[in-house]
Amino acid sequence: MSSASVSGSGASGKRPLVITLAVVGVLALIYGIINFVVKGLPKAITLYSSAKNTNTTHPFHAIVAIVVGVVLLALAWWQNKKAAAS
Repeated sequence: MSSASVSGSGASGKRPLVITLAVVGVLALIYGIINFVVKGLPKAITLYSSAKNTNTTHPFHAIVAIVVGVVLLALAWWQNKKAAAS
């Protein structure tokens, strides 16, 4: 086993984490945007326990989803940058 393969294992070991963070971040952003834009989403998609008026958007849930998505994408970028530096 050469030292090149050992030193390169740190960067490739973080790759699944970076991909997972990025994918979940993008999905959270998409969910948040859809939640803002589309009115009357089915309960299964909106993840709400109860909704009295189904023809309204839920800005609080949309904002939270967008913030979570941005944070996850920032973490993915940071982990990728950190892995590339080592």
